[in-house]
Amino acid sequence: MEKKPKGTGKKLSATGNVKELRRQAEELLARGARDSADGETGDPGALLHELSVHQIELELQNQELMNARQEAEEARDKYYDLYDFAPVAYITLDEKARILEINFTGARLMGADRSSLVGRYMQLFIDPGDVPSFNDLIREILHGVEKASCSIFLAAEGAPAVRVRVEGILSHFAEGVKPQCRIVMADITAQYKAENELVRMNEQLIMAQRSAGAGVWDWNIPADTMQWSDELYRLFGLDPSITAASSDAMRNLIHPNDRAIAMKSFDAAIRDHVQMNTECRIISGDGEVRWINFLGNAVYDGQGMPLRMSGICLNIMERKRFEEALLARNDELEHFNKVAVDRELRMVELKKQVNELYVRAGEPPRYKIDITDDPDDATG
Repeated sequence: MEKKPKGTGKKLSATGNVKELRRQAEELLARGARDSADGETGDPGALLHELSVHQIELELQNQELMNARQEAEEARDKYYDLYDFAPVAYITLDEKARILEINFTGARLMGADRSSLVGRYMQLFIDPGDVPSFNDLIREILHGVEKASCSIFLAAEGAPAVRVRVEGILSHFAEGVKPQCRIVMADITAQYKAENELVRMNEQLIMAQRSAGAGVWDWNIPADTMQWSDELYRLFGLDPSITAASSDAMRNLIHPNDRAIAMKSFDAAIRDHVQMNTECRIISGDGEVRWINFLGNAVYDGQGMPLRMSGICLNIMERKRFEEALLARNDELEHFNKVAVDRELRMVELKKQVNELYVRAGEPPRYKIDITDDPDDATG
């Protein structure tokens, strides 16, 4: 078996230069020469020296090639691990969207074994309603769009539909080689459901606000910026494209006669860490006077400094109209009661006078007056 030279403890890259290899070879040869007896010098010895040096150079080059091969294999294995077991799907398609390569995540999303997917059209695993969007994506990629994307449903047979985000680029290819599309698919089913639920809840909130005549607001106190819901804009009679939400805009909407009390309510709620609850009139953008119930709670940092205040405005015009009608009715009833009482007292007084006339005429009293009919007798 051929004996390999002892290493120098140094490792060259695969592109190490020949001079360094020769230097190392001569160093190894000199080390070997010191361990052997002195020999005659001459041309044969020089030739032997040169051959020995060349042999060691070749062995060192071979060792470097072996090292480079090992590094390449390790890099390849690492690439395969990253590709095959990536948390997203990696798929390579030809110009007709046939699958050329796919990793394990892609196979799992499509509900099939990886080997059975190669050569099949990608469209077979996409919800029919989303196939046009996917075809547009492939067309954009092949026409040189730098980065194309879309969202589609995968519809594997016997498996629940999966919502995925697809992004693709055109693979660089050599002359004469057909173009390929490299796409990445990420499962966004949970995000899609959450977004739909958020939309549904927002629609319900809008319906609830509209039914209750309410609008939501949020006030970033340090930055003094506000956000108003669409229903609050409607309640204030303002156009969001014209009027920006702000604390000044809200303050200016409040009726001048109610503004000071309303602002004190805001300040007191923030200062005392209590809920703000005040009723006041506003003059809406269309000039209508409306009664509004302002409700809100503040949020504070660790030092007790106010960060924001969020709340709701309720349209209480109907309640105020009812209250005003009720007060008017009560006033009317009180007036009617007073008139009735005065009439009753007048009747009692007339009965007394008639009885006195009867008595003077020697006749018994005409009317019997109960103690409840006689205010003087009722009071003692």
